[in-house]
Amino acid sequence: MRRFLPVILVLAFVAAACGDDNTSADADGDGDASTSTTVTTTAAPASTDPPPSTTEALSSTTTEPPTTTTTTTVVDGGFGPGPPLPRLLVANGTQIDLVETSLDHDVKTTPVLTARGTVTAIRQARDGTIVTHESVDEDTPFELEVARYAPDGTRTVVDGATRLYDVALVNGTESMIVRGEGDEFGAASILSIPLDGSAPTNLGPASDIEFGVGVVDVFDGLAVISATADLTEVVAYIELGGTEPAWSPTDDLPYGEPPLVVAASFGFDGTRLYWAEGPDWGFIEEEDDFGPIPGVWEVFGADLASGETTLIWPVSGVVADSAEMFVASIIDVDTHLIVNRSMFTPRGEVMLAPMIVDFTLEEPGSWELPVRGVATLAVA
Repeated sequence: MRRFLPVILVLAFVAAACGDDNTSADADGDGDASTSTTVTTTAAPASTDPPPSTTEALSSTTTEPPTTTTTTTVVDGGFGPGPPLPRLLVANGTQIDLVETSLDHDVKTTPVLTARGTVTAIRQARDGTIVTHESVDEDTPFELEVARYAPDGTRTVVDGATRLYDVALVNGTESMIVRGEGDEFGAASILSIPLDGSAPTNLGPASDIEFGVGVVDVFDGLAVISATADLTEVVAYIELGGTEPAWSPTDDLPYGEPPLVVAASFGFDGTRLYWAEGPDWGFIEEEDDFGPIPGVWEVFGADLASGETTLIWPVSGVVADSAEMFVASIIDVDTHLIVNRSMFTPRGEVMLAPMIVDFTLEEPGSWELPVRGVATLAVA
């Protein structure tokens, strides 16, 4: 059932109930953890068929799945007061777990696979394929590669793809939405690469001079992009058969001033748009110079057709700047919003515990998932 909320304005002090501003729960949560029986399983051998390929420019390399050990861990009372979440996949470092919650407010984590590199974005296709972008080189943590893991664990590198944005239906075909390789001037394109191996489609620019797309979300003939453009941000749409809305969260955004606008995404049924606003650089009068201006992170929701705001919800207390805490993505699962958060270090992006905005109660609330990492919906 689709929720219809009045505008919810929540003061910043309420964020204290959401958890600390840049900290996350331990992987085993606050409750007492108990571990069920450990079962060792050996994945099926890789197929002898050649790996899937789209074009010569997007050829792939494949590695066989490793032998894995599966240990299910249950955290007692590990999540918020409402009904269970849908099943999630959560990637923490190289480990990808299935995370399930229960009516008894327990959280069960079951390892699914170990990625080759540190995962900072993850999606799952309908056939069970897991697609990630990961840093596989400790010396160059900000250089990412996109990989797809078949249900048997076989890993295939998507050559020519440097960042994963989404996995979604494009013209009726389930596809990976990625950033392609840049040319000598840094210009690159958003590519839609079908999972069935057919030819990719160029959806538009992903990067250019003083322009870079951070997030792309696709729903039913429409894509929304969140990008930086010189000293400001742009949320814009790409028509893939649908009709572009007449408004954007950045229509009246002040140039070169807070807030920072990121992570625009569609609601689960496409009737709403969500995005996050947080601390940004701006002119500091006391210092007579530009610098980071502390602020809070908030998630906004609006009716996609009209642009009318329906939600303003804090997901942090005051943080010094966006490197201290950053909203990486927002996923609407109808009953809850999953807000993936991270922080940036010299060794790359580090994922914090996802913040959950809970709409199942008479008064909405929020809480941290007691599992650190980046979350996505698991295939039912």
